[in-house]
Amino acid sequence: MILLTPWPVLAHQVELADDVGATLHIEPNDTPKAGEPSEVWFALTRKGGAIIPLADCDCNLTVYSQSATAAEPLLEPPLQPVAAEGYAAIPGATFTFPAVGAYELVLQGQPQDEASFTPFELRFDVVVAAGTTKPVVPDVETPAAPDTTETSPEPTEPQSRAWPQTLALIGGGAIVVLGIAGLVLLQRRSNTKLE
Repeated sequence: MILLTPWPVLAHQVELADDVGATLHIEPNDTPKAGEPSEVWFALTRKGGAIIPLADCDCNLTVYSQSATAAEPLLEPPLQPVAAEGYAAIPGATFTFPAVGAYELVLQGQPQDEASFTPFELRFDVVVAAGTTKPVVPDVETPAAPDTTETSPEPTEPQSRAWPQTLALIGGGAIVVLGIAGLVLLQRRSNTKLE
């Protein structure tokens, strides 16, 4: 049985440029969520598999929103050396994607010493899902004394019933946005493969 989803499953993306390659990983579980901190790291290697630690690379990370019309960077998080999945001192950063949608992470680097590797630019497409924000529950107030003015009361829906409907609308909207972002990403990748 084949299960199709409207967005691609992103697990450890790999990009190559000349004699350098990098594997991107995002915590938690390669599924970044809008409004929540994500730890991003790159297993950066030379051709042949030798690790390039951050200390050997003058690296920069830039985050772009793919939905924005301007080409200005959205974020430029500072890189720190991190240890993850058996790698040590590789480039990493922790930052928060501001909204649901498609983003592009651009990792640029050049060697600290000239013989190590050629300068590179690697681009990674990332789809950010809706975060798990908790709704604000209003404080329960003591009811005021009844107003004796003659007005016809308007029927209102109790607050406790409105929250599930609101959350369902937000969740449905997030699914639609992710579906569209996934289709755009799939179309972009299939167009790239055809060229």
